[in-house]
This record gives sequence, C-alpha cells and structure tokens, in this order.
Amino acid sequence: MTTPTTLDPGQVRSRLHELTVIDVRTPGEYAGGHLPGALNIPLDQLHRALPDIRTAAENADILVVCASGARSENACRVLAENGIATSTLDGGTSAWAAQGHGLHRPEGTTKATWSMERQVRFTAGSVVLLGCCSALSSTRPSSCCPPA
Repeated sequence: MTTPTTLDPGQVRSRLHELTVIDVRTPGEYAGGHLPGALNIPLDQLHRALPDIRTAAENADILVVCASGARSENACRVLAENGIATSTLDGGTSAWAAQGHGLHRPEGTTKATWSMERQVRFTAGSVVLLGCCSALSSTRPSSCCPPA
C-alpha cells in the first residue's frame, strides 16, 4: 500500500499542468467551483472509476481534492489500498481559494450551490421542524401541550 503525500496550494499551483486532478465532492459542489482541469468523481463513485484512475495514474501523478481535505484523504486511502499512488491538497479547495487561486466554474452555472454541511444542517432542521409541527397538530392532549 502506498502512502499519499500532502501538497500545499503553492506546490499544487506550480505542478498543476503535470497532475491529473480528481475532485471527490458532489456534482453540485464541483459546479460551484473547482481547480482548473479537475475531473469530478464523487467519493461514492470512486470504486467504479478505479480502472480509469489506474490508467490515468500511469500517465500522470494523481491529486485528489475536496472542500477541506477530509473526503480526499478517504479517497486517497481507498486508492492506496488498490495500489494507486496519490497526493491530496492540504486544506482542499477552500485553502486553494483562500490563497487567491482561481476556481473554475462551468459556463451556464448560475445557480448557487450549497455546501455539504449546509445541506445536512437544512435537512436536520427540517426534520426537527416536522417533528414539532406533528406534535402540535396532534389531537391527543399531551403533557407538553396542555389544552387551551
């Protein structure tokens, strides 16, 4: 098994032309902005893409990126278990953008996208709200909602 290396945004910028960049975020996150030339292979589809990634690794070094670095580390682990040497971007696309490097956005992408964290928070809040509404609309009196 190979151990992935971590590259900072400056190192990646200087080597970008010689790297195959794989972005493991969701398609919505990818559309919101990604490293120039990055390919979108979401983390949950990585196993299906192993043959293609193995072929790409024969021609160039593989750099795996995500928003902050956590998903790309998981992806690097999976690829290493399959004998594919990789690197990851320290801090992900967030660190890349914070250092002033541009993110590519496909033409025609005008719709705003939500980060994975925001999507999870929205879903959790919706579930809580639904539970509260359900409890309030119940016709049975309960100890938490005495009759008026």
